[in-house]
Order: sequence, then C-alpha cells, then structure tokens
Amino acid sequence: YQKRNVFGFGLDFAEDTTKTSWGVEFSWMANKLIPNNVEYSGLSQSDELVLSISVDRPTFFNFLNPNRSFFMNLQMFLRYLPDYEGGRGNFDGNYGYAGASLTGNVAFTFFTGYFQDRLAPRVTLLYAPWESQGALITGLSYRWNDAFSTSIGWTQFFGDVYKQQGPYFPIAQYGSIADYTGPVLRGVAPVIYRDMGEVRIRYTW
Repeated sequence: YQKRNVFGFGLDFAEDTTKTSWGVEFSWMANKLIPNNVEYSGLSQSDELVLSISVDRPTFFNFLNPNRSFFMNLQMFLRYLPDYEGGRGNFDGNYGYAGASLTGNVAFTFFTGYFQDRLAPRVTLLYAPWESQGALITGLSYRWNDAFSTSIGWTQFFGDVYKQQGPYFPIAQYGSIADYTGPVLRGVAPVIYRDMGEVRIRYTW
C-alpha cells in the first residue's frame, strides 16, 4: 500500500442572518496512485483535492409539525484531480476511478420528531450530477420505550451504470482488447439496481 500524506483543514461557524451552521473541510493529497487502464502498471499518479461543505438549519413548518422543528442538512462534496487522464471520450485512463477531473455529489437530509420524538421520520436525497445517478433513502422509526424500538425504510436508486474500457495491458489475454468493457464501480453504481426495503426490530438489555 502506498504511503500517503494528507494536508487539510476544517472550520465550523454559525451565520446569524440566515441562522445556519456551516462546516467546511479541505484536504490535499500529493501524488496519489489511482487506477489507469492505459498504463502498463495499471496505475498513475495525481494530486487529489477534496472540498466538503455542510450547512444545516432547524426550521419550523407549523402545518407539518407545530411542536417540533425540521432539521435540514445540505452537504456537497467536490473532488479535483489535476493530472486526470482519459475520460468519457474513450472510457479509458482514470475513467474507472473518476468520471472526470472534477466530480462530486450532493446530499440533502431532513428529519423531525413526533410524540416527544418517539416517532422519527427521515428522508435523504443523494444526487451525483457527473454520474447522472442518485438515490432516495427514507426511514421511519418508533421508540416504544428505552429498550425497544422498531423502524421501516425504503431505498430507491436511479441512474445508469457505465462501462469502462478494459486494461490495455491485461495480466491474462481475454480476446480483443478493443471489444472488452467492464463495469465502473464508483459512486452509487455498484448498487444502482438494488432497490431495498427493510424492517428492523431493536431490543437493548
């Protein structure tokens, strides 16, 4: 495994005019090894810069819940690879690792509580614009007492799964390199067609 040195910083602050709380994190990793299917070693190097921004605000919607605020949180994640090679043109180079030199996704979550926070609905919307993929994650939990709770949830994925060009220098020959493609396993792609419902029963003793 490659030794990686990361330089980063983070800060949190509250903004009084909009009554929002903000969190910002930035990291820089130099010469990170990433997959590259046109290189003989299967790898290439690039700096990786990641910016994360989070903003949240409790807000009252009296017609939905007059006794409790809705907590809303928006998060944005951006990643930049200055030495990115290949891309969507031929689906090669670093395409299996990142769809472009600049990629990212956005997540929006809101939840509230009813009956002294015993009943807690939650919804998360996830969208990856560079991948044209996203997800809707919902949940509803009820706390019967201090030891027993139940919850149900549904997760719906949408978007497309992309293909990438096979390695130009495979360990074992698999026929025509030009005709071989494999799945791209990034973002939410590995589970894009796996919509899921769940029921949980939790008892603590």
